[in-house]
Amino acid sequence: MKQDRKANSKSGQVMLEYVMAVAIFMGVVLMAMLLYDAFQAYGNRALYLIGSEYP
Repeated sequence: MKQDRKANSKSGQVMLEYVMAVAIFMGVVLMAMLLYDAFQAYGNRALYLIGSEYP
């Protein structure tokens, strides 16, 4: 019976680690998407200013 409890504990730990890894991965992807959007907007603004017809 003690071995079953230990096996369940390890199974729970593996599931927790898996969920944490997925959550961290999703956070990194979300941050990358936000940064990509911000830098794309900044890049478009810079291109607009460079290409303007200001004398």
